[in-house]
Amino acid sequence: MFENCDPAVFYWKIRKYLAGSEGTASIGLFNGLQYNGVNNNERRFYMGATAGQSSVFPALDYFFGVTHHDLDNNSGTKSAPNALLLKMRGFMPAPHRAFLDHLAQTANLRPYVLSKTANDPEGQDVKELIRIYDACVHCIKLFRDNHIQIVTRYILTQAKRGPPEGWEDYRVKVEDQPPAVTKVVGEKSKTEEKAKEEEEEGAGMKGTGGSDLMPFLKGNRDETNAAKIVAPVKK
Repeated sequence: MFENCDPAVFYWKIRKYLAGSEGTASIGLFNGLQYNGVNNNERRFYMGATAGQSSVFPALDYFFGVTHHDLDNNSGTKSAPNALLLKMRGFMPAPHRAFLDHLAQTANLRPYVLSKTANDPEGQDVKELIRIYDACVHCIKLFRDNHIQIVTRYILTQAKRGPPEGWEDYRVKVEDQPPAVTKVVGEKSKTEEKAKEEEEEGAGMKGTGGSDLMPFLKGNRDETNAAKIVAPVKK
């Protein structure tokens, strides 16, 4: 995405067409949309296009036993399950929903690994099993890290800067390309530190699906990290 999609073009010219009619009061859609001649002209509220409507990562979450919860902002406590993620099921193809329902009832990988840990915590085979399990969960966590970094550059930063001038002659310049995220062992890179600052500034932004963008994404990422059996690490 960094190589072939300019952040300003995505945010100011494309993203508005991905937005739905729910949670979009900030752009003037206070009462959803009325489809003339449909359902007695009843106003409808639909989520916009969002990655949460894909069945891929819910399937991975179920398979590895990663759980997501709603957060009570008043008490700081969690309740299960995450209502927004469940609501997104309504925008998936019916066979995908059926598959996720089946997987939710039958996936037993995490209980299996935990049972092995309880029976022989110091066994080499068990340690290797835990290492492989945690490595898989960490890959999902890293994907969600990258998703947050993309959202930061393509949405939060653009909303803060405002639209560029001269759209007719607008061209992507090499120097305007977002730098690749650099991983530095033992210290955070400047790129990561900048992304972290921009994450914090985007607390009030809404996703195209109507979610509170950064709390939702960071919550999913942190819950994924917490699913590791060995003490979770941030990096």
